[in-house]
Amino acid sequence: TRMLAGPMDYTPGGFNNVTREEFAPRTTAPMVMHTRAHATALFVVFESGLQMVADSPDAYEGQKYWIKPGHIPGTIHVPWRSLMADGNPALLKPDQEIQAILDKNGIHPDKMILCTCGTGREATNEFILFKWYLDYPRIKIYEGSYTEWTAYPENPTVTGKNPR
Repeated sequence: TRMLAGPMDYTPGGFNNVTREEFAPRTTAPMVMHTRAHATALFVVFESGLQMVADSPDAYEGQKYWIKPGHIPGTIHVPWRSLMADGNPALLKPDQEIQAILDKNGIHPDKMILCTCGTGREATNEFILFKWYLDYPRIKIYEGSYTEWTAYPENPTVTGKNPR
C-alpha cells in the first residue's frame, strides 16, 4: 500500500541510526536500524524521479577508484564538467547550452533530483547550480555518494557505458 495516497505517504528513513542491539522502539526521537546510506537510498527509491551522477565516465564504466565498480542503479550520468565552459572549469556554460544538456537527459524542475558522485565533492557543483542558480524546488545531494554506498556490500551497483 505504499505510495497509495500520493508520492510520499510513507516516510522512508531517519538518521538516528543505531545497531540492532541498541535499538529501542519509542515515540520521541525514534531510532532506525539502518545506515544513513540506506535511509538516503530509500528516499531515492520512493521519491526520486531522477538521480544524476557527476563524476567522469571512466569511474563508472569499470573498476577505477571504488571498492566496487560502477555506480548507483538508476542514475543518469551528467558530469559536472559538462556544464562548465570549454577551457574554463570555473565558469558555467551559457544558460541555453546548460538547458540543452538538461533537456537531452530528461532533467526538469518538476522532478526531484538527487546529485551524487564518488564522494559528494563533484555533486556539490550540480547541487548549487540546481538549487540556487536554476531554482529547482526539489534538489538533494547524497553527501557520502558512491563511497558510502559501496561501503555496504548489499547495495547494488551497475557498470558499463550506459547503465541504468
